[in-house]
Amino acid sequence: MIRFTGTVIYKDGRTEDYEAGGAILAEWEPWAARHGYPLTPTADTLTGFPVKTWQLYLAYSALERAEGFETWRKTVADVDSADVPEVVNPTVPEAIDVP
Repeated sequence: MIRFTGTVIYKDGRTEDYEAGGAILAEWEPWAARHGYPLTPTADTLTGFPVKTWQLYLAYSALERAEGFETWRKTVADVDSADVPEVVNPTVPEAIDVP
């Protein structure tokens, strides 16, 4: 399992943290395909991959904003996030019954 995390920094000075699992990529994929972008950043696609747009779109999707992406992103100064998602254990330790 993977987790994307980061902080959105708005033009008015507000900040907002976000966190999402790998399923959030399903939000990015159709948008990227419509705009002709590669679906994932790889060594082969990195030169044409829109890293900042990807970060913005993942944050936008994770925050579930009502306004459209283009409208929302005009309010954003930056997104601070890791380019590589964190790998997390899909099993909650408390759920494991160890005798």
